[in-house]
Amino acid sequence: MNKILKDIINRFHVISGDRVQYIPGWDCHGLPIENKALKDLGVRRFLLPLKTSAHVIKDGFK
Repeated sequence: MNKILKDIINRFHVISGDRVQYIPGWDCHGLPIENKALKDLGVRRFLLPLKTSAHVIKDGFK
């Protein structure tokens, strides 16, 4: 609820022509899950995201 209210208030001020300092949050739930899945699949961290995606599709979901 807090993030929704913050977004509504910021949008109102932007539409009204005011300058708004909006600092988006950080995804602290999805990243640990993604890291665990990549670790379980044996994906190495130095791969680029596109190569990682191709590797997971090719080898991870057999």
